[in-house]
Amino acid sequence: MQAVGVTLPAGREGEMGDEAVAAYEQALTESEATGCKIRAVMVCNPHNPLGFCYSRQALEGYMRFCEKHNLHLVRTPSLRPSRARHRVPS
Repeated sequence: MQAVGVTLPAGREGEMGDEAVAAYEQALTESEATGCKIRAVMVCNPHNPLGFCYSRQALEGYMRFCEKHNLHLVRTPSLRPSRARHRVPS
């Protein structure tokens, strides 16, 4: 197993916009050209050490990218309190 890093545009790490998709596409193409078969994308949410949470739109962007390329999406669970506004009945 080998990790392949993807550098995203500075200040835009929490987004999965066109620039980020292009960076992932490029990393995938370059890796596979060298014989490295990519099988998954791993997302750490909240992103450490920065500590921000990815938006729903960004996470959906990762899902679309993975679906397009038949990749697994591995997302780490958040270890800090949820920002959800609903309450679980006790």
